[in-house]
Amino acid sequence: MWGLLLAVSMSVAAGAAFGCECGTPSLKDAKKHADLVFRGSITGVSAGWIHFRVERVWKGTVSRDFAMIDFREGAACLGFWPGLVAAGKDLLVFAERIRQDDPAGEFFTDICTRTGLAADRAEDIRKLGEGWKPRNRLALLLQLVDRHAAEEFREEVGGLLRHDAAGEADLGDLRNGGRLQQKRHLAFA
Repeated sequence: MWGLLLAVSMSVAAGAAFGCECGTPSLKDAKKHADLVFRGSITGVSAGWIHFRVERVWKGTVSRDFAMIDFREGAACLGFWPGLVAAGKDLLVFAERIRQDDPAGEFFTDICTRTGLAADRAEDIRKLGEGWKPRNRLALLLQLVDRHAAEEFREEVGGLLRHDAAGEADLGDLRNGGRLQQKRHLAFA
């Protein structure tokens, strides 16, 4: 978080000195560079967060109730346009992760994306197509737990295989993709 604050502070200082200059990217480029693309209505703004009720998703994994950092553009291009942030506003949001190495991390937007009022972005919404419904929070939590468990499982099995003096291991019944696999006998040369 301190790294983000330092980066934002430096950007604000640079923006104040040089001003913000950017053009609106094409829809294709905006979607390509975003980690999340969704349409949602702001349900509230509190304690440094903007809370959304998400209706449609075109990129990324977003829950029905979703929050982003309440960061508003000052002079450095970073953040939401201040006029967009109010309860009841229906937005099309293009957001990026603050830290790319944190899959469950926080997101931000900036004025150099195509983030805007859904009514003003109706053509973008039409071009994006149907998209999909947001995931519920339980499904997102289970997805994160599955990822974490899979990493621990790989580490544990890798350790067993490395310590197997014969170079062979019987992994037993393993769950993979929700289906029970038959016992397999792995041999490594």
